Amino acid sequence: MLFWLWFAVALAVYGYRLWRRMTQGPKAERDARAAAAEGRAVGLGDKAAGRLGRRELPPLPDGPLEPRLPKSLAGVGPPEGEREAASNPGDATATETAGPTPDGGAAGAGVPTGRPTVAAALRGIDLPGDLIPLVDGDDPEVAAGHKVTFTTRDATLRTVVAGLADELERLGYEVDQTVVGDGAEHRLGAVRDHTAVTLVVQVDDSSAVTVVATT
Repeated sequence: MLFWLWFAVALAVYGYRLWRRMTQGPKAERDARAAAAEGRAVGLGDKAAGRLGRRELPPLPDGPLEPRLPKSLAGVGPPEGEREAASNPGDATATETAGPTPDGGAAGAGVPTGRPTVAAALRGIDLPGDLIPLVDGDDPEVAAGHKVTFTTRDATLRTVVAGLADELERLGYEVDQTVVGDGAEHRLGAVRDHTAVTLVVQVDDSSAVTVVATT
């Protein structure tokens, strides 16, 4: 008796599903129609409602944005720096394009400003005659890096002068040499772009060759 009851219920369920498929279409189509109907119920267009799982935001109301901001943001303007940049866009552009100078300072329009150090001006030079720097902490120019004294006992004055002139020209400087007095002192003036260096080469009392470089 139970078997025939179960068989009758199963036959009825199968017949209902077959009838629904024939009259309403496959399950996927029924779900799509249901999603479209649900979308229209919340105010979406037919095309958007047909996309399962997607919702389009309603357009913002007309009028100024200020009344729609949270109370904590209403009436609050941009930070001071942003207001100045917005009112003076040319100044902001100039600040962004400025680069550092050899001294580490700011440069305007890509042109270095300020006085470079000797180390920056002679960067990449190969000092002739085994020249070594002398340190004088009492001289403010030396402490600032704008004056450096070199000395050597392993080369003559002429060798040092010729070697320095060649190295300066290799670094892109235009060199102007001046002989002072009886030839015991030579001055090398070197200019490159916005950098100028003066080197005074002479023989001191101990017969050592010294070079005083200043910018």
